[in-house]
Amino acid sequence: MEDDVREVFMKKVDQYDRAVSRLEEAIASDVDPKFKLDVVIHRFMFCYELCWKLLKWKLNEQGLEANTPKVVFREAFAAGYLDRPYDWNKIVLDRNLITHTYSEENAFEIYDRIVGDYLALFKAVSSKMKEQLFS
Repeated sequence: MEDDVREVFMKKVDQYDRAVSRLEEAIASDVDPKFKLDVVIHRFMFCYELCWKLLKWKLNEQGLEANTPKVVFREAFAAGYLDRPYDWNKIVLDRNLITHTYSEENAFEIYDRIVGDYLALFKAVSSKMKEQLFS
């Protein structure tokens, strides 16, 4: 990896890592439950956006054209950057549900999935990208 490209990639990975850490902090926080719900979902949205854009950048660097989240995630599976495709599809669906049809009932269900599954998936992407950085 050329130095300029490596530097850009390092910055993107670092930005993504900080967002994932902030999500983890929000999950661990001891604040009013309704406030916590909103904060965790908001930080989930940041992680989602940074994740697909980080993967997009990495795939584009490899000469693969992927410009939408669904295509990026599909290509990232093929490239070995993501595991558990069913869960990533669920992340995409939940992100769209929150963005377009917000309801408190849905929010609580999605919150449970963020805590139970999605945080770990975001962390796994971070690990995979760090492997790429140092390979």
